[in-house]
Amino acid sequence: MARAATLSTTIDSEVKRALALYTKRHGLKIGFVVEQAIVELIEDEADLAAWRQRRDESTVAWAEVVKAHRKAAVK
Repeated sequence: MARAATLSTTIDSEVKRALALYTKRHGLKIGFVVEQAIVELIEDEADLAAWRQRRDESTVAWAEVVKAHRKAAVK
């Protein structure tokens, strides 16, 4: 994220107080915490989309993965 842009919004006053307390306790800036929360929200949506697309794929047992890995390492 190279360029900054201003975001103006209204939130619940209790949420704002909790956010201010959290950022003060952790030595963070409110803008940083809000930006990270938005990024996480967007990433979660992408993760869910990928999961929905692949949820019906067959799976491989962990023991089979380890077995294949060991065979490859021996070669």
